Amino acid sequence: MQRVDSLKAAKLLLVVISLLAVMIAVSCNKNYPYPELLSEQEGKYYILYVGALENNQMRTPELLQKVSHKEITGSILMWSLETAQKDYPKLKLENAPVYVIFDTKGMVLKTEDEQKAMDFLLSDRLER
Repeated sequence: MQRVDSLKAAKLLLVVISLLAVMIAVSCNKNYPYPELLSEQEGKYYILYVGALENNQMRTPELLQKVSHKEITGSILMWSLETAQKDYPKLKLENAPVYVIFDTKGMVLKTEDEQKAMDFLLSDRLER
């Protein structure tokens, strides 16, 4: 009887340890404060664009028209700097427009210069 109880306890302990290991592995991959902004694939990027209204209109950045699924895994476009600052305070966004580019681990570029963001994305592709 005692052997059966010990066996059940050992199995339960093994299940608990396995669950903890899975939880630790998942949380290690999501250490970045905004995991939803991380690229899902090595060698590709995710873009957060915070735009400014021009003549009360939203302008889709040329960058998003020139890059493709070959360079990026996704993007978020926001039209309110205040909302972006509230949603992503650790990014320390100060001005709009701003382009923030992420790889699988974290932010790799933050710039207000669209050409600089485009050069980063497209030159990386040419070097591969």
